[in-house]
Amino acid sequence: MKYNKQAVEAYLNNDITKLEEYTKKKEPVIMLLGTIQDGHFYNHACSIARVSYTIFKSWKQRKKTFSAAVDLADSKAIATAKRKIEDLSDAKGDWRGWAYLLSVKDPRYKEKAVVEHEGELVLHIYKPHVENI
Repeated sequence: MKYNKQAVEAYLNNDITKLEEYTKKKEPVIMLLGTIQDGHFYNHACSIARVSYTIFKSWKQRKKTFSAAVDLADSKAIATAKRKIEDLSDAKGDWRGWAYLLSVKDPRYKEKAVVEHEGELVLHIYKPHVENI
């Protein structure tokens, strides 16, 4: 699989004309970034774009431009999920799927357990019996 740096730079620069051209050609790197931007996990995006996950990881580790483009695609996916949650919450729609996607894509949005307690708290501490020898 050949890495197309010009396609990645077109994505980073939001060069619509070049992006349309690469999309028509089904350029794997653009398909990969687009599916990540749509909210797919990396391994699924690789399958859709027909890029091996091993190659994806290698590019992400070794090619700074590609790594930046993946980060941008992830950021766009997070922004879309946040916007969908807000829109669906206002419209009384089902926003839970988007909330799940957001919690998985960005740990800052993971659901945090809240425990409320009323009354007395009793702790039982187990202390093993040790015989003196």
